[in-house]
Amino acid sequence: MRKLVLVLFLLAIVKMEAQQNLGIEKSDSRRGFFVSLSGGLTSPTGNYKTYSDSVTNADGQILFGATEKINGKSQFNLDAGYRFGAFGLGFSIGYFSHELSDLTFQSDLFNADFPLLKNVGSIDGTYYGTGPDYTYSFGKFSTTASARIGLMNFSTDTFTGSYNGSDTDAPIEIIRTEFASDGKTSLGYSSVGLKLSYDISKQLSLFTKTDYFITLSDGLKVTDNGVVLNDINKDQLITAADFDFAGPGLERFENERFTKPKMVNVGFGLTYNFDAPKTRVRNGPKQTGKEIKVAKSVDSHSKMPPRDIDKPFLMQKGTVVFTNPSKKDNK
Repeated sequence: MRKLVLVLFLLAIVKMEAQQNLGIEKSDSRRGFFVSLSGGLTSPTGNYKTYSDSVTNADGQILFGATEKINGKSQFNLDAGYRFGAFGLGFSIGYFSHELSDLTFQSDLFNADFPLLKNVGSIDGTYYGTGPDYTYSFGKFSTTASARIGLMNFSTDTFTGSYNGSDTDAPIEIIRTEFASDGKTSLGYSSVGLKLSYDISKQLSLFTKTDYFITLSDGLKVTDNGVVLNDINKDQLITAADFDFAGPGLERFENERFTKPKMVNVGFGLTYNFDAPKTRVRNGPKQTGKEIKVAKSVDSHSKMPPRDIDKPFLMQKGTVVFTNPSKKDNK
């Protein structure tokens, strides 16, 4: 994080020096409050997205294994903050929706591709955080790098996977996954983001942004429990008969683990700037007045000093009376 702050500081110095060399104001970046609203897609990543576990024998054969996958749906984000030029301070509020919806089984001893009924486990989250922004502008385009730290709240539902073959009257539950005993968890998080903007007007900008989120501490507590599948009748298939033959002696399992939610959010949106950017002006003293040209030769009765016609000067506000030498000569 210290290296990131140092890089942003050096970029700001380089930008201000370049603006001075071009003869424009240092305050080229927007200053003032802004509000951004965006929406798009969210994608879980890493071991938060996919979890696998299995039981093997001494020969390394998979007796029974399962893989669960979490898929992303939609996300929305609201950013607000204040820019002090290139640097700024922002505050973010957002919402995302994930779901545990994919389940597959593996075995080297039987065909694990059997009919499944899956009850989706929703994972909805809200977050709010604050942190620095750095903006670099080039023409109507600008890029903004941001960092946030804050709190993320989760609301989850239980996921179940059940055998649902035509040879059973009711689905037979095989696995159950719960993310929290009460379905709610709060975790700290950090994120980094990059936004590319295009100015539609002085106040309005269109942008696309990408944010990467990761939760802090151990993450979400997850409990998996269910039935260890066995091909009881040795036909290399899992059918209702395998559950009937086992009866009350079905081998069960329970496993507790932690997973750190990680995700990439991609979206499009609009930014409204409450203060317009300052107008670029050339360095140098401000001049006022009206430019006029005066003839090289002026009558001695005139109060105007001789001036070179090729060298204009500035007239301040007031009244000037000009005499006509030719009329005096004719008298």
